[in-house]
Amino acid sequence: MDYEAFVNVHKPQLQSSGVPEHFWPDLYRKLAGQVFDAGLAFSLLAVDYGDEVRSAEDPVWLLQVSKEGGMKADDPTEIYLIDHAWTFRTDNARQLLTAHPELVSRLAVMMGLEQDDTVPPAAYIPRILQDMWRWCNTYSVSADGLSVENRMPIWYVMDEVGSAVLHGDSPNCRIVPFMHIAEGITYSLLFPIEDIDEGDTLYRDFVEGVPSDAKERDALLLPWRYCSFVKEDFSQSEPSKEYFLAGHVEETLPGEDIPPPLIDANRSLKVYSQYEMVNKYLTDPSYELVDEPAEADILWMTSHFKEFRELSESRPNTFVNQFPFENVMTIKDLLSIICRRAAADGVGEETGDSDPLVHPRPRWLPVTYNLKTELVAFASYFQNRAQRGLDNHWIVKPWNLARTLDTHITDNLAQIMRLQQTGPKIAQKYIEHPVLFERTELEAAVKFDVRYVLLVKSVDDLCAYVYTNFFLRFANKPFQLDDFDDYEKHFTVMNYGEFTLRHMKCDEFRRCWATQYPRHDWDAIETDICTMLKEMLQGATKLRPPCGIGASQQSRGLYAVDLMLEWTGEAYTRIQPKLLEVNFTPDCKRACECYPDFVRNAHGRCVPTCPIGCEHGDCPGGSSVCICHEGYELDAERGKMCVPKCTGGCGTTGRCVDVERCECAEGYGFHPEHKCAPLCEGGCRGGKCVAPNVCQCEAGYEKVDNVCEPICSSGCFHGTCVAPETCSCKPGYKKIGDQCTASCDQPCLNGECTGPNVCSCNRGYELDAVNPFHCIPHCPNGCPNGVCSGPNMCLCNAGFVKDRSLKGSQACVRRTDAVKS
Repeated sequence: MDYEAFVNVHKPQLQSSGVPEHFWPDLYRKLAGQVFDAGLAFSLLAVDYGDEVRSAEDPVWLLQVSKEGGMKADDPTEIYLIDHAWTFRTDNARQLLTAHPELVSRLAVMMGLEQDDTVPPAAYIPRILQDMWRWCNTYSVSADGLSVENRMPIWYVMDEVGSAVLHGDSPNCRIVPFMHIAEGITYSLLFPIEDIDEGDTLYRDFVEGVPSDAKERDALLLPWRYCSFVKEDFSQSEPSKEYFLAGHVEETLPGEDIPPPLIDANRSLKVYSQYEMVNKYLTDPSYELVDEPAEADILWMTSHFKEFRELSESRPNTFVNQFPFENVMTIKDLLSIICRRAAADGVGEETGDSDPLVHPRPRWLPVTYNLKTELVAFASYFQNRAQRGLDNHWIVKPWNLARTLDTHITDNLAQIMRLQQTGPKIAQKYIEHPVLFERTELEAAVKFDVRYVLLVKSVDDLCAYVYTNFFLRFANKPFQLDDFDDYEKHFTVMNYGEFTLRHMKCDEFRRCWATQYPRHDWDAIETDICTMLKEMLQGATKLRPPCGIGASQQSRGLYAVDLMLEWTGEAYTRIQPKLLEVNFTPDCKRACECYPDFVRNAHGRCVPTCPIGCEHGDCPGGSSVCICHEGYELDAERGKMCVPKCTGGCGTTGRCVDVERCECAEGYGFHPEHKCAPLCEGGCRGGKCVAPNVCQCEAGYEKVDNVCEPICSSGCFHGTCVAPETCSCKPGYKKIGDQCTASCDQPCLNGECTGPNVCSCNRGYELDAVNPFHCIPHCPNGCPNGVCSGPNMCLCNAGFVKDRSLKGSQACVRRTDAVKS
């Protein structure tokens, strides 16, 4: 490949990376001749900290210009090839390290991990996986015909030379990735952006393009330098109309007075479908498949439909399977916004429990932050949770992809900040107490999620139905809150890879559920799920487009809602549905294969089972008349709502609030066997409620003010006795043995943690005014021309040396002056 061909192929890449054109000829020469001459221009220096302990933020290596005369930014030869020591994707990082122990040893040296010849390389892998976010960089490949899987971010660690270049807010060089198309190899290119003197250290900006005064810059730099965000506001507010339109092709809306389509009931409806499952399973004689959209009464599209006004004007009697601006439900960051409207309205929320760190609202939505627009707020929320000792595992995922692509689970804030740079993502609180399902063939309890198919008929007068044959997906390994790169432990989507796929119909699941969780009736859980879906739809339709779903008489929408169940409550005894995502034109292959009538139902049969519109009833033919399900009856007052029925009534002191469930008089509550049982405030934990507010304590508990309190015989200093002989430490303390000892969010460098987030420095050190967890060396006389690197010990800047004319002097003088003396 000659130079002209090289430029033709690589020009877009070089221009987008900002490589000045005067470097291109020499870059071509070095690539063609495989010239790696960085060693002739730079010196790689290990930073010696002596007896001082190096903190995680301190550099391990420096790269200095050793070339005589320094480097000139306009010199066309000053561009250097940097090789990559390790290239990986996050899902195979551990596998690559395990297979290449020599790579582990090399990375351990580069990262400054303490070496021990008696320790096998595999022992360093967890630390490398934790620390690598300070060292790795990323790029992605985009080309016509490339699958979405192959477009996922690629991560890499540069060789020792590239990795030694430090971050600087005033950089003197840049390093950018470069793919040499002819070789199919990716390098990094190092070049100066200003003249650099001989002996100077190289610095580059790790977060290019972010203004120096922006708080987002400090957040993005968290992997390399600590910054406290605990005082920043982490609350979330409704964004502007422009936010909903950003990156979205705006749709047209039908007129407000458009009548509903007129359908000739004496002929079959013609259906044009882009979805093969509809074409295969729509066999009902009431429908006829056609090949042209212009002939159809129903358009079943898998591509996004935008022309709703045009459809209402030219074909007013045609239905389409999409609503205007339904993306507010199907795009993950917008979904969290419309769901938070339920909390703003107080819909379905209980009083009390107002701490947003512990009890976020709505309770069925995992806390979700947009890592582009809410980055600082997220950093604050994360650090505040850490300060309170709360779980901080998050799942980071693109808001515009599915099938768990580019999705990561971590409690590493540095990793989350780096993932933010690989495309638009949300950080969503990971469910740390999921309800598990016992897979008998594995003899293990695994994660599972549930998919309900939601059919929306109208949004102006909200009416929606739920297909009660829900669908299940299971993990393949026992759940533990660890090994987050183990896909089969933490994820349930197994039908897009080479994984074992566990099929189970909902009827079988219900039978297993009744055996595994006899105290938690599935019908009651399903009612909670449907209430959640109703509140979600209310949030989605509360505002007009583009902030909400638009009304259209010609629209019907079919969506797949994925959710999980989580144990909540003080004793983790309550099951709470948690909404994960809503899918546009979902994959209905399982639905069609398991339930052959699914497509027929979705198109024309009313199968409502949820309290959305006609609660606890069906509406034959789509009419407004409810026929109640078994166990329900029309309310006596309006005759339109299906209310629960209690056989024999509930007496004069109670009322029927659910099927065969009474709300009892004051001091008593519903009990499955005894109808009403006495209640004790606080639930009588550790005892038995034998009369209203009268507890009889169990062994290991003692009665204090009519409450059974656990006994801790050794005391519980700095903590709370939560169970017999079991202490739970207060925030700022952690359990060591039987005692609660002070805890600091970060290790006390050169000091000792003596109180919650309180560091006391060792002799010869003083507390850093910027980082409260760092004790920095103290030099009484200062260190002109150097830095204080240890107690009364100076490390001279480049070009300076210790003044050896005075014994024990720490003064730094210019190298020329030292020679003269």
